[in-house]
Amino acid sequence: MMIGRRGRARRTLVALTAGLIAAGTAVPAVTASPGDPAGRGRGEARYPYAGSIAVDLPTDPRACDPLGGTRCLLPFPNDYFTVRDRSAETGLRVDLAADATPANAAGVHIDPTELNRNDGFSPGSAVVALLPGIDLAASGAAPITDMGSSLDRDAPIVVIDAQTGRRHPYWAELDSRAPDDAHRLLFVRPARSFREGHRYIVAIRNVVDGAGQPIQPSDVFRAYRDRLDTGIDAIEGRRAHMDDVFHRLRRAGVGRDGLVLAWDFTVASGENLSERLLAMRDDAFGQLGRAAPQFTVTGNVPSTRANLAREVSGTFEVPNYLTGSGGPERCSTTATGGGALRSRSATAPTPPASSAPSRRRRSAPTAAPTRPG
Repeated sequence: MMIGRRGRARRTLVALTAGLIAAGTAVPAVTASPGDPAGRGRGEARYPYAGSIAVDLPTDPRACDPLGGTRCLLPFPNDYFTVRDRSAETGLRVDLAADATPANAAGVHIDPTELNRNDGFSPGSAVVALLPGIDLAASGAAPITDMGSSLDRDAPIVVIDAQTGRRHPYWAELDSRAPDDAHRLLFVRPARSFREGHRYIVAIRNVVDGAGQPIQPSDVFRAYRDRLDTGIDAIEGRRAHMDDVFHRLRRAGVGRDGLVLAWDFTVASGENLSERLLAMRDDAFGQLGRAAPQFTVTGNVPSTRANLAREVSGTFEVPNYLTGSGGPERCSTTATGGGALRSRSATAPTPPASSAPSRRRRSAPTAAPTRPG
């Protein structure tokens, strides 16, 4: 099923500085009135619209999810930011636009290259959305002290496995560092990791602000929820997918009425998450065989620390699978587009720290030396 940007070729985008933390720079609004041929959505004759609505899009829908308003990458994680990939285990590949990621003070955006090699999102991802003014306590959202309430039938925030309909436990909190409520992000943190390769649906319903007033959905979400025609291809082209989201929620006991926001995301597969590390492990152990790594002792001196007799220092040679200096500022694994490991780039000396105790200690009778499996 096509949604949003799936299946579209990569493209050159207007500069977008929106991200999860900073508000997006508005691009010329996309506006269409229902019935306007230039903005006519798909399925005009087939879809049972209940009415129409005029919608303005403040960001480019080729890079930003219209559900997020001016915040380009919200809500997140989100299958809107994927494309189809038959070679991937999940059938998807993350496809974040370079100019849509958060930028630093110098205007340099996060490079999404490594993120875009994944076939889904992290199993430990916090779910992030922006609902200005939301009061979690007044809404009854599950706090960290009562995660079990996230599974209540009437919980205001629901996370379900899209295939099984089973609810996933979480706790919710607001960003304490936000400058004001207009920028205060909602974090829905999984109480246990999401299942690898599974699709999840997030639904937020019947939430209120500090005065007890209902939080209203955006016009874009209301168009989907209430079956209102927007006449905008970028919105109408996603309607069938959103109807599938509503259908799966209904089967899980969550109706459309009262929904303020809903979307879905797919968790990366186990293969995707482990393949490069396992390839490095297997290659390193294959090269090592049953031998120990080559090492050089550079120091062997009496220790001045309590309970230690001697301190030994030196280096040993290990395979290097990193590009650049290996430091956190310039470091990546040597992988090609689909994630396959090319080869070791070199060996690198690594400084170990070793010490000998001042007296021998009896080893446990079942103890065994650590060795490659």
